[in-house]
Amino acid sequence: MHMGQYDKIISFFQRLLHHTRLYEYERYFVLRTLARSHIKTDEQDIALQYAFDAHQINKFRLSKDMKDSELLLGGIYNNREEYDLALQCDESR
Repeated sequence: MHMGQYDKIISFFQRLLHHTRLYEYERYFVLRTLARSHIKTDEQDIALQYAFDAHQINKFRLSKDMKDSELLLGGIYNNREEYDLALQCDESR
């Protein structure tokens, strides 16, 4: 895959997500990659769902630093012009 081929990236990671047994931390990274790829294709609603799912895994199962997932969510809310929600993500860090 070459840089900028987001449709191929999305297809690959969706197959990986739905047809492969993944550990939670692997699922987290797949969901984040899907969210970021959908941001690049300007599909903010789909990106938000993947980012939220990744955030939930991080928050409740991985207990890792929440900064990355909150930044991703905040960026999507900003792209959707939901500035209050974007600010909440920024303030929670």
